[in-house]
Amino acid sequence: MLASLALAFTFITTHAAAPKYRYNRRGNNKLDAIKFGVKIGPSFANNKKLMKSDPVMDYSIEISQQPHTAFHAGVFGTYKLTDKLDFQLALLYTRKGVEITQTIKPLVDYPLPKVRIANMVNLDYLQATTLINIFPGKDRQFFISLGGYVGYLNSAKAHLDIYKDETKEEPKTINLKEEDTENKLVKYDGGLVLGWGYEFEIGLIFNALADIGLKDLHKDHKGSTNIANHISIGYNFAKLLK
Repeated sequence: MLASLALAFTFITTHAAAPKYRYNRRGNNKLDAIKFGVKIGPSFANNKKLMKSDPVMDYSIEISQQPHTAFHAGVFGTYKLTDKLDFQLALLYTRKGVEITQTIKPLVDYPLPKVRIANMVNLDYLQATTLINIFPGKDRQFFISLGGYVGYLNSAKAHLDIYKDETKEEPKTINLKEEDTENKLVKYDGGLVLGWGYEFEIGLIFNALADIGLKDLHKDHKGSTNIANHISIGYNFAKLLK
């Protein structure tokens, strides 16, 4: 009888299924819920409202607008809320702006120069971004990001290349933060953020995010807002501590 009981006990303890692991964000291993690191990459910025101009005296003015290729870099921290949701805070230095070309052509017969002005506007922000990352799959690698941002205008400069009859003049740089005009820039920006990303097993994180500005850039000129697309590569340093 004792031998039978001993055999039954051995069978149960040997073959019993181990309990399935469930994520507990209040568990002892807090590093499993935390990510932190750096990110850097190019930005493709533009302005929501295309500038327009009416003819001035004996000239016609044509204005074209192109996306501005810039950059962003910063740090991020992420906390795992559930198996499907992460909360992320990122602090970035990001450059936005726009590239504008103005072509001024004479409308009269007597000689007047044709003037072309290439204006590169650099708007540098210190930006805080908050995101909720949603993981639709089981592997927690691909994710969708939704959130918002606020930014402080640290620097604003316009770099002008001026051509008169295709002869280039000396370039000029204007500090837009010091310009006291009707188009004076506001100090703060804000808006929505959306995009997606993918985290590799080794800790590399790819991100594609879009900033959609909701705040006017100018104090007295309504309807002009920032738009920027960011592509970044980051690394999760918490991988090194596990």
